[in-house]
Amino acid sequence: MKFNIKSGHKGFLVILFIGVALLVAAVIHQVVMNKINNEWTRAEAKVATYKRDFVKNSDGETELVYKAVLSWTVDGVEYRGESADYFHHNPPIIGASYRIAYNPENPQDMVEIDNGILVEIILYAIGAILSCAGIGFFLKSCIKRSDSV
Repeated sequence: MKFNIKSGHKGFLVILFIGVALLVAAVIHQVVMNKINNEWTRAEAKVATYKRDFVKNSDGETELVYKAVLSWTVDGVEYRGESADYFHHNPPIIGASYRIAYNPENPQDMVEIDNGILVEIILYAIGAILSCAGIGFFLKSCIKRSDSV
């Protein structure tokens, strides 16, 4: 069986593919975060210092940003790692708290745990919307084809 998709109808496939890919990414993110929540140790990290960096913004201009360097202690040993967030206008506040989870077998491995649920909600929502839109466009094109036959 060979499918012959007209070039005008390929858009629904692209939308559907992107939607399904986002849903798969959301599931993977949820599985990883569940593993981290079940197997890693939660702790509080503090902003010890920050790094300055230059990145290009959406206008293509170079912009100064700051990245927090977090510090946490496990069994009397201090560990440091960078936050995933960029601060655009002001440097992070030294001593500010972050909720983290670290790997008990290698405490240097750390993730921030505050942003996880928001990422999942966004991925699921956009993935579901695009998947439904792709299916809707496909069904609409099938109905038009059957009307014209």
